[in-house]
Amino acid sequence: MSNDNSGAPNACGGVTVVTWTVTSDCEPDVTCSATFTVTEDDIEPTFTVPADTDIYSDANCGYDADPSITGDVTDEMDNCGGALDATYTDAPAMGSCEGEVVITRTWSLTDLCGNTTAQDQIITVRDTISPTFTVPDDITINADMDCLYDTDPVITGDVNDEADNCTAVLDATYTDDDQPGACAGQRIITRTWSLVDDCSNSLEQTQIITVIDDIDPELVGCPADVTIACNDPMPVPPVVTATDNCDMSPVVSGPVSVSGQTNVGLLLGLYV
Repeated sequence: MSNDNSGAPNACGGVTVVTWTVTSDCEPDVTCSATFTVTEDDIEPTFTVPADTDIYSDANCGYDADPSITGDVTDEMDNCGGALDATYTDAPAMGSCEGEVVITRTWSLTDLCGNTTAQDQIITVRDTISPTFTVPDDITINADMDCLYDTDPVITGDVNDEADNCTAVLDATYTDDDQPGACAGQRIITRTWSLVDDCSNSLEQTQIITVIDDIDPELVGCPADVTIACNDPMPVPPVVTATDNCDMSPVVSGPVSVSGQTNVGLLLGLYV
């Protein structure tokens, strides 16, 4: 007995006619046949797409989106079996700030009959690294004749070495906390420098600016030297005052001492 297959079927559908033949030495051959119809496979395979995830850029604003880090598909299945292996394509787009990237990863799974399933995974690359800079040194400056001072960074120093892993253009800003010092005319300014990158990562550093008054006060009304005879009336003592660029009420005291003169007690009595 022999058989003959015409039009071998496959898992994706088709028709096969199978014929059986029996042969004897004395009788004619006897045959029978059957038709096997395999319906077409139009069912898509299934899988579980990895969850949306965040990854982070490195010091060079690079990132690694390999599935070993961002997740791979699981539960790959098909109704007709066969080897299954999902693949993916990435469509990166700029995010909300410089250094952020939103990757739409499209996972695809195709069975042996060409049925395909596709699902998307969103991978967001975030920049969480703060920028850096060098803060200017602490500095002491002087008040002028009007007790004014200039703290412009041109004079007191500006930041340098502004850098960030992702943001190309950086500009540090500052705020001042101006407090009185130990004496009139002295100020202690705490300058807080801030640098913010495009993704809102920031760095703050402080600089201390000390304003001092090194201008001496001036006495007003100091009398000239006077020669007085022993029997002459003593002159009326002058009122000596002082002015200062920063101190609005300078205190004048004296005379403190007189030496090498006669009538010392009487003279001192005039000035005390």
